[in-house]
Parts: sequence; C-alpha cells; structure tokens
Amino acid sequence: MTAAPALPINISARIEAILALHDRGLALVPARGKQPVHKGWQNLRLTRAEVAEHFTEGVDVGVLTGEPSGWLVDVDQDCDD
Repeated sequence: MTAAPALPINISARIEAILALHDRGLALVPARGKQPVHKGWQNLRLTRAEVAEHFTEGVDVGVLTGEPSGWLVDVDQDCDD
C-alpha cells in the first residue's frame, strides 16, 4: 500500500499549529520521518522564536516525552487484539 499524497497546507497555518504545540509546553524536535534532523536532539529545547526556522517545508514534528514536555507519556500498543 502506498501513502496518500500530502495535502497542500498554508505554510503560515502550519507554523501556527506547531507554535500552538510549543505554547502547550511540548518540547518539539524537527524530524524527517522518524529520524531527528539534529544530533543531540534529546537535549534540544527550541524557543518560540526558533520554531519557524527549524520547521521548514518537509520537516516533520516530533515531541520529546517525559520531563521536557511536562511529563507527557506516549503509549505504543502494538497488538492484534
């Protein structure tokens, strides 16, 4: 199965959505697919002013879990049930 083509999105609306995540206290990590863009991504803490320069077109949004994001927890349940 092939992935659906990405829908066009207004770049400023995309940055606004990413800023909303930042404003909720999430520690954001620029990524390409599941791979972080930067070495040392575990320690990356972007300021609001840095968001637009790091999340250019084609860069996905990752989120650090745990303490950097207010103790956010991610549960990945892979089972057939």
